[in-house]
Amino acid sequence: MNTTESNRTLVRDAFARWEAGDFSAVLDLMAEDLEWTIIGSTAISGTYASRDAFQDAVGNMLRKAFKGPIRPTIHKVIADGSDVAVLFESHAETHAGPDYDQACPAGSTAGRWKWSTDVSAAAWPTWTRP
Repeated sequence: MNTTESNRTLVRDAFARWEAGDFSAVLDLMAEDLEWTIIGSTAISGTYASRDAFQDAVGNMLRKAFKGPIRPTIHKVIADGSDVAVLFESHAETHAGPDYDQACPAGSTAGRWKWSTDVSAAAWPTWTRP
């Protein structure tokens, strides 16, 4: 299997495990020094300088806001060498207000982040559903 297909499989399998309820599979692929930026002006918007900072801040806020975990529906995994993007929608029920529904590649992030396996993924804030 070539690098592109190995990376696609690695990321697809981790996101499939998240789809089945195991988000730790995605966290395990993230580099400890990951830099994750969530664009916008929400309570979770900002730049997180590490995997642990992201998990602690964003994870805690989302656990308080949602009745259960975010559930993704994976549509497509695109890979070219070490660049990987995951097109997916996600849903969660909230304690108050409208439910959380989002369509995005690899999260609503801007910039680049690096998987601990030396796979990098570029993310954009929006995409067109297939």
